[in-house]
This record gives sequence, structure tokens and C-alpha cells, in this order.
Amino acid sequence: MDYKNVNDYELLYLISENMDVSYDILYQKYLPIIKSIASKYFNFASRCGAEYQDLIQEGYIGLNSAIVNYRNDNNTIFYTFATVCIERTIRTYCRSLSALKHQNLNFSISDSDYSLNIIPDHTFFGEFCNSTSKELIECIFLSSYMLDLETRCVFEMRYNGFSNKEIAELLDLNLSSVESKICKARKFLKKVIENYNLN
Repeated sequence: MDYKNVNDYELLYLISENMDVSYDILYQKYLPIIKSIASKYFNFASRCGAEYQDLIQEGYIGLNSAIVNYRNDNNTIFYTFATVCIERTIRTYCRSLSALKHQNLNFSISDSDYSLNIIPDHTFFGEFCNSTSKELIECIFLSSYMLDLETRCVFEMRYNGFSNKEIAELLDLNLSSVESKICKARKFLKKVIENYNLN
């Protein structure tokens, strides 16, 4: 079965109604994302004695955390929220391995590259505007709902610190499409910022 077009929000509702089969469907839908993120960390994890399946299990834990903690009113679509939760959980697991081995996890997973928080890191928002005003950022995120879903996914993931290449892999897009959607989002949000500053 192709789970790609299954509606996340319908599944989340059914899960809230204790329909356990919906958990299985959501897990199957997000398994390719978990595998993609796990693959990125596997070289390091394997050197610390972990197996690929360990990272997959951590990814499922991250997805479950997303299911439990997601709220519709947090200005983040579930896809982005889940992806960040999965990434954070796998990365935390790798850091625990690093601590056990007394090694430094120092390749492309520092806090400057990926937000440690589910709420996006405002410092990364400098790519779109230099202000860290909470009111302006809320205005931008509310306005971003006017973008098509795929463009908004790209924007939110880029904002959360994912590289263009990672976004392309996770969303099953080619790199030029990701770059085009980032450009589209940037132009749109620039106008939002300009209008905000005029008021």
C-alpha cells in the first residue's frame, strides 16, 4: 500500500480515539523518513557499537513523541514536527553513544546546524529576516499557511536547519524543486515582512 497520500490529521484523530491500527499506518508512512535520517547517523553510530535497527527504533520513539505532543495550534504542520522529533531523538541517542565512548560527535550535527527545540530556532530565521521579534515571527508563520503545502513543508524544514539536500531526500523532491520552493517562500515572506514593517 502507498501511504504517501494518507492524511496525517485523520490518522491522528483516529489515534486519539484509540484506533491502534492508525498507529501502524502512520508508522509505515514515516518509515522512509526514519530510514533516511537513520542512514545519515549510521556511520557514527556503528563506530560506537550500535546497529542500524537501533537507530530505526529511536526514530519510532521520536515519531511517537511527535504523535503524543503535537498540537494543531502550534503553527507547525505535523510532517515538519514529526521530522524534527525523529531527528532530535536519533541525534540524542548518538550523543549518548558518544558520551559512553568518550568521543565527540563533531560532524554536521552540532546545535548550530540543527535546532534542539521543537519550536524552530529563531537564530536560523535570519535567512528570512534579521528580527527575532516573536510577534513578527508569528505573523510570518501564520502567513505561510497561504503557501501551498509542499512549499510550506520546505520552508519549515529549512527554517529548522535541514539542508536543501536533506529536504529533497525527505520530501522526495529533486534539488532544483527544493531551491525553487525556497525562493518562492522567501519572496512571499519578504512581502509579509515589508507589510508588517509598514504597519
